[in-house]
Amino acid sequence: MTLVNPISHRSELVLSFFLGSSLALFLAIGVLLALPEKSPKTFSEAYFLTPIPVFRVVFSYLLILWCMGAVAKICDQWDVNHLFILNVDPRCRVTPEFFFARAATLTTIWILIFGMYVVDYKWKVLPTVWASDGFNKRSSFHFVFYPVVLLLLTVLGTLAPSTICRNRYKLSVLQSVKRTALAPVYSVDFADNMVGDVLTSIAKPIEDVPAAVCYLLSHHPQEEEIVKRFIASGVGLVITDDFSSLLKTVSKGNLGKYLCSLLVVIVSRTENVMLLIAVSTTATLYAFFWDVGLDWGLSYRESSAQKAQRYPYCVLQSARKAAARLPLLSTQDDAPEQAKKWSVLSDESFQEISGYSLLAVQLAGHLREINMGLGLMRGYASASEFSQVFTLMPTSVVTGTLARQAGNAVGPLSAKARKGSTSLAVQPSVGFRSGGSEGWRRVKACRTRRMLSTTDCS
Repeated sequence: MTLVNPISHRSELVLSFFLGSSLALFLAIGVLLALPEKSPKTFSEAYFLTPIPVFRVVFSYLLILWCMGAVAKICDQWDVNHLFILNVDPRCRVTPEFFFARAATLTTIWILIFGMYVVDYKWKVLPTVWASDGFNKRSSFHFVFYPVVLLLLTVLGTLAPSTICRNRYKLSVLQSVKRTALAPVYSVDFADNMVGDVLTSIAKPIEDVPAAVCYLLSHHPQEEEIVKRFIASGVGLVITDDFSSLLKTVSKGNLGKYLCSLLVVIVSRTENVMLLIAVSTTATLYAFFWDVGLDWGLSYRESSAQKAQRYPYCVLQSARKAAARLPLLSTQDDAPEQAKKWSVLSDESFQEISGYSLLAVQLAGHLREINMGLGLMRGYASASEFSQVFTLMPTSVVTGTLARQAGNAVGPLSAKARKGSTSLAVQPSVGFRSGGSEGWRRVKACRTRRMLSTTDCS
């Protein structure tokens, strides 16, 4: 008979109830957006959408919190010590419930404030302030308070004191971003590698940051000349950082992948839409075949069972790369007018801010090649073993432990093994709870055979 933890069961019930209620409230907001507005002659969709980038930035942050809680929950269910893998301070007893609680609270605030903004603007609930200085008589200074209050409450909710996750642990996330951005200067570990990969994957949400900054710093109420389409000037910074990092490695094929991505950014500044589509398709296919066939080692030689486990990662990776390039298609001057309504455009004085506001974040990039080349290669007996270990990454949950041990424990052991020591055995994984992982046992056994003999691990 399986015993169920009553506390955990109650938390799951509360979480399920909240998710269902939030879904209903989101549907209600959708209904509010679809309803006809009051005084259609003065209603401006462009003016209504000007604070949307701020709401989207906060919403993207909430999604990150939900995803962090979900990943931590899955790791706990599969007995993966993710805190050790990510080199988190052992005194930090953060749990999935911590992320879920913060995300649920902030999501409730987001739904409330965004719903109030929609109702206020569409049906003119509150009186207007300084309407004569704005876009039309429906504009008002007080509309800026909705996104500002939401942003302040999000910051306060994030920095609120906690006994299990103190602010110094939260500050370590920003320090990880700094190390990832300055990887040639700072040594990086597996957690920093993950941060860089995440920053590269959220290129679309990051595009809202300069638009949000320009909105908050612009004149309120919004004037007619600044209610225009926003053109981001820092689109290629993430890819440029990837490109510059690969110049320090010998991965010429991977270097070509980022050259194609940079070419997409360059072509996007022209007016030739067909050329942009062709270059984007080529870059996406190049990245797909490189990642799947060479980077992950997924080829026809592998068994069907391994392919079945890894193909979902291929689909998600390809979708992510294609989605990262789709926003570039909407930056053309001849784009449909309907698409232009969904972007905010600041005046020329704020266009320079857009690039610098993203510089510190987007320079972090995706530094997987540097981490593997400079930090991990030292810990293995040969390049062949190194390649075999990382071929198991998509089907194993032990990647973090490998990266954590590279450069300290594994390096000295490999040196002893090459000198003829026979005292080595498969060490227990301190990064996992009882039960371990089949993928980890395969990697450890392969590593031991490589260190004690010249037998191939294949």
